[in-house]
Amino acid sequence: MHISFLEIKNFRGIDIKIENINNIVTIIGQNDSGKSNICAAILKVLDYNKRRIPFQESDSTMDNKQDIIINIKLVVDDLDNEQLAILHEVIHENNGEMYVYVKLVSKYNGDVLIYEDELLIGDLDKDYIDETLNTYSHMFKNTIKVR
Repeated sequence: MHISFLEIKNFRGIDIKIENINNIVTIIGQNDSGKSNICAAILKVLDYNKRRIPFQESDSTMDNKQDIIINIKLVVDDLDNEQLAILHEVIHENNGEMYVYVKLVSKYNGDVLIYEDELLIGDLDKDYIDETLNTYSHMFKNTIKVR
């Protein structure tokens, strides 16, 4: 499993869209340029333990309290039969590539002064599944390694 698309909006000063990511990617840049924040965004979506910790106002760009959106396309070419059976509803295929979209949308709740997350799994235009019951969470735990 690897990431082939990444989009981050309004997260710690990052607004980025990267398409056609290959199997091996190196993130380089000057100090304080956002490398760790890109990794934090990926982990927020794919690691259940990180996702349990809500975003704070300061996680939005310049504390603007607007929606934080993190969208990831995962190529799932190495799943075993059990994993395929669990995810069969949200796996799609295009040109021989099997993929799943995972999208985190966080909306600021002014009553409790934190962001509330909604994790959506599926193809962008076809079949997002609201993941409020963590049906698929265990599938993404420890599958993407960020170094």
